[in-house]
Order: sequence, then structure tokens, then C-alpha cells
Amino acid sequence: MKVITASLIVAVVLTVWVFPSLSADSTPPVYSDPTMGLPAGTSCPPTCTSYSWSGYFVTGPKGSVTDVKGWWQVPTYTGALCNANEFYFTVVDVYITDSKTAENPGTAVMCYEGVVSYWAFTEFWPTQGGYVQISSITVSPGDVISAEVKYLGSGKFTESIKDVTTGISYSKTATVKGATETTAGWIVQPPEGPVGMFPLADFGTVYWGVGGTNSATISRKTGPIGSFSTVASTESVCYPSGSPAKAVPSALSADESSFSVQWYNLGPEG
Repeated sequence: MKVITASLIVAVVLTVWVFPSLSADSTPPVYSDPTMGLPAGTSCPPTCTSYSWSGYFVTGPKGSVTDVKGWWQVPTYTGALCNANEFYFTVVDVYITDSKTAENPGTAVMCYEGVVSYWAFTEFWPTQGGYVQISSITVSPGDVISAEVKYLGSGKFTESIKDVTTGISYSKTATVKGATETTAGWIVQPPEGPVGMFPLADFGTVYWGVGGTNSATISRKTGPIGSFSTVASTESVCYPSGSPAKAVPSALSADESSFSVQWYNLGPEG
């Protein structure tokens, strides 16, 4: 969610070469979701100032957000080959966050010099300083992923992620100093690099709610996204305000737990 350091970028480049492109020709199955957001080329509303997030979040008082669960399908990279020496990057994650800390497991799709890679990660910001790839999980497009962030108290969080398709799972517990647990979220985003946001990789569509319910526990109440009165208006990736939309989420499904995010625009780096 935060800055990817130069050292991590080097590690990612090495990962691309060690784990070459996986099959990118599998198409996600038809998914019953509401009408997608804005037509291609439509500008975001004047009130949209989201620098990187596209999805939903709910908020609560300090210390109230103790759990968030998400289910999604790993999208297939559908864009043309990448330009030389340029990263096209998209991550899908669930999180518990506040203005200064974030705890979020997820999956990434990245294209660099024509090579597409998919991987799972954890992040405890700022404790571990960026995304850490999970080497034990091999992610492929079309795989169903479940992930959870649980607050244990005393600044400790457990991040869990499972590739439901392969059955492989991973969890990690870490302490994040200063965390106040005020927001739960389900988002798609381009991560931040040394010179700004990476261009948003053409992921097509991310389907949230495949295989399970997207839910949170806030002030001891557990429910789907839309069951909370504090659910935020959907965020569309576009910056600055009024620029063309890069990714737009749909409305929530009838059960208030599922939605999709549509890619529209690569956007500039920065």
C-alpha cells in the first residue's frame, strides 16, 4: 500500500526472471454482478480524488476494526506487452488501516518488459517497509483467493491468505506500532514506487465475492460490506480530480458483499 523501495523493486525484477510468465489466456467465468461503473473514457466525478484505491471501505471509532475477510479471483493480465524498463502493476488486497499504518495481504499482477508475473504478498506497514512476496504460494490467473486480517490486541495483527484453488495457505503475525484500527477495506490499486504510482496494469475485471463473503468485524458487529452504516462511497482510481477513470467499482450485489472492479485506463506513472 505504501512505497516500494528500490531494493524491493530489484527483488521483484529478479522474481520475474526466476518465475517466468504464467499462462495468461484463461478467462474468468461469467459472474453475476451489478452493472459496471463508468463507460470507458468517462471522467471521474469532480469529488473523486482517489490516488490509488478502487473498491470499498468501512470505518469505525479508534480500535474498533478487529477483522476483515475478502474473497476474489485473480485477474488475467489482458494488456499489450509492456514498454522496456517500465512496470505495469496492480495489487488486490484486503486491509485494516488508519492514516499511518496498514496491514494487508493480497495478490499482485505485474508486467515488466513483456513478462507477466502473478504472486501473493503480505504487508505490515511500516513495520516491514513494503510488500513481501510469499514464495510458498504460486498464484495463477483465475485462482480463487481468500484473505483475512485479524487484530489480536496490543498492536499485533495476523495476516492470512489462501489460494483456494490449490489449497496452499500462509499466515504471519507481526506487531505494528501506533496502529489504531479505524478502517477495513477491499480494494484494487497500483502500488507506489520511488517516483509515484506505477501505471495500472490492465487486469480486465476483478471479481470480489467469488467463493465466499467479503465481511468485517467493527465494534464487535460482523457483517458484509454493505451492512455497515459507515460504508463509504465507492472509490475510483483517478488523479487528479476529474481526470479519466483508471478503475471503477460496481455497485454492491443484493447480499451487500460482492462487487467487481473494471480496468479502464493505464494512467501515467507518477
